Amino acid sequence: MKILVSGDIHMGRTSSRLGAAASLGDDAHSAVQAWGRLVDVAVNQSVGAVCLTGDIIDGRHAFWETTGAFRAGVERLAEAGIRTLAVAGNHDWQVFPRLTVDLPSDWFRLVGRGGTWERVTLKDAGGRPVVHIDGWSFPSGRVTTDPTDSRDLPSDPMVPVLAMVHGDLDVRDSPYAPLSRQRLRDCAVAGWMLGHIHAPFLEDGPPFLLYPGSPQALDPGETGSHGAWLLEVVDGRVETPRRIPLSSVIYAAPEYDVSSWTDFLVDAKAAMVQTAQALVAEHPTTSVVSLRPVFRGRTELKRVIPEELAAIDEFSDSVDGIQIVVNRAQDQTAPVLDLEALASRPGAPGELARLVLALEGRALPAGAAAPDVDALVHRARRAAGLAADMDDVAARQMVRDTSIDLLDRLES
Repeated sequence: MKILVSGDIHMGRTSSRLGAAASLGDDAHSAVQAWGRLVDVAVNQSVGAVCLTGDIIDGRHAFWETTGAFRAGVERLAEAGIRTLAVAGNHDWQVFPRLTVDLPSDWFRLVGRGGTWERVTLKDAGGRPVVHIDGWSFPSGRVTTDPTDSRDLPSDPMVPVLAMVHGDLDVRDSPYAPLSRQRLRDCAVAGWMLGHIHAPFLEDGPPFLLYPGSPQALDPGETGSHGAWLLEVVDGRVETPRRIPLSSVIYAAPEYDVSSWTDFLVDAKAAMVQTAQALVAEHPTTSVVSLRPVFRGRTELKRVIPEELAAIDEFSDSVDGIQIVVNRAQDQTAPVLDLEALASRPGAPGELARLVLALEGRALPAGAAAPDVDALVHRARRAAGLAADMDDVAARQMVRDTSIDLLDRLES
């Protein structure tokens, strides 16, 4: 049996900071649309069940605008013979009990209603148990105790168990159902399907720990691949989940070394287009790539970059049907330093340049006094309180990097 796992859909929200790409339509990159794509995958994969780990609806304010779409998805799944099992999270703990009134009870189940652990058994076409799904739902908007404290469901040597709960992993004082990784590991289950964290996360088991993450990336902080996760139960064994991309938007923060660039705007555009094409090749559902580029390296272009960075922030392009937008580029480049010329000068810049040349084992200008590198490194170690176990090579590298940073500041 196949099971599709998702959570933190937050229906009612839409991907943010898309610039010109947002003009494609208010709902083109919404969580509601992601739910529709998730249902398509479930039907196409002929799964036996869809498991939802909470915060499916963004909250009470999104009830009327999203529940129709959610209900339509559940009904389509039911028509395909697919059950939907859900636990409530801190956002939708009030919404889900209301939804159950109108949804077919044979095909939709709110598991663990009211903060009481409950078991649902999925069976094959012949009526034989395939897997148990244990679930716990938020009884209120804030829960300060670990839900696993009250879990008393038995293990089953014949049928694997998957547990489903919405909670905050290893955040002891969290008001959102704090979960202990060790407690989860100690439970006799094949895996945990978790909610609350929007970034996908899989830790191998047994038992495995899976945060499926939001299927639609919703803001620039949610970088990387987003989608649902497919797992299979084969011959009484739960196989490792695998991700299926679903998001129409992918956020990324690529870093570019500009050291060899000759035209900042032209080379930056080429690099960003290449990045976008590579991302879309791995994520076929993506139509918008939102980038927060970071530019690094030493360059002769340093003087023009601050001015041209404004043009990068307004960058928008469409390549091969991919919309590319930029959200807040960062300039972390540095000017090219002529250390030999600087080393001939008096004052602090000259002393720092001579120190860097000596640390790098390079020749000093004629007549320049060689610094006592060993003594300077020793004094730097004491002044900075460096750990005694830092070796001399690492200490010398630290002094070199610090000296270059000071030169950059003095020469800027």
